[in-house]
Amino acid sequence: MDRISAELDNKVTERMTELRSKNFTEMQGVLQSRGKVSSSMVENWLRDLSGKVAPFSGSAAALTALEEEIGIDMQLTKMVKDVLKPGGRYGESLLTTVFDEAYYGSENVQKVRNAGPFFSFTGKLDEEKLIVSRETLEKLSQYGIRMGICTGRGSWETWRTLGEFSRYFVKEACMFISDYITIDPVKYSYLEKPSPIPLLEALKGLGGDEPKLYVGNSAEDHIMFQRALSSRENLLFAGVTDNDYRRLDYMFENEADLILSSVNQLAKVFQLLREE
Repeated sequence: MDRISAELDNKVTERMTELRSKNFTEMQGVLQSRGKVSSSMVENWLRDLSGKVAPFSGSAAALTALEEEIGIDMQLTKMVKDVLKPGGRYGESLLTTVFDEAYYGSENVQKVRNAGPFFSFTGKLDEEKLIVSRETLEKLSQYGIRMGICTGRGSWETWRTLGEFSRYFVKEACMFISDYITIDPVKYSYLEKPSPIPLLEALKGLGGDEPKLYVGNSAEDHIMFQRALSSRENLLFAGVTDNDYRRLDYMFENEADLILSSVNQLAKVFQLLREE
């Protein structure tokens, strides 16, 4: 395994050394000329890394101390960070730029970021399918349920994915965290989940004093909800598991007010409440 790690380190070092002095326009040519790193090699390296990190689970340790303990090449780590510039903006950070283009698609990214494209990606956004059904949204709307959105995504991709279903949501009650992070990742970092601020702003947009139900499917969503409770009464949490047993365990252990296997069960829940 050490041989694989050394071989992968050498390949990464070669690429990073050459990329370090290039701009985005030149980087694509470098990456193409160097060819691909074997996916099995990367998988083996990650498996080995996971095994080395496992003993530290549950302990408090600085990242640099952990890297030294498990034998990470600090010089290589610094070089990788210098090239990738994690946490930066699109067009400045290689990591952010590649992620955005791989997600939005190089043809769409200019509409979202007003810059680029720098690479050539088909994009995964168009492959996304809505989990919530038309029937669910129609029934909730018929029941007089006002709906908002609090998401880490941006508004452009959210409305694009929702399409005609966008009309079911109160625009003033929609918070898109990525829109703020894109403007300034440092200035607006306080809005990132599990900060309760975006949720509280979305709830404010819904108005009214009646109880509100926040629907989420992650630990981050639940923590955001819990933090919002200190500023907002009459707030409940519905945990959606999507038939994931780990999520189910989490929702049970943390006493979610409502646990659903699918978001499409919401309409039935409100129907039963109306019948009582």
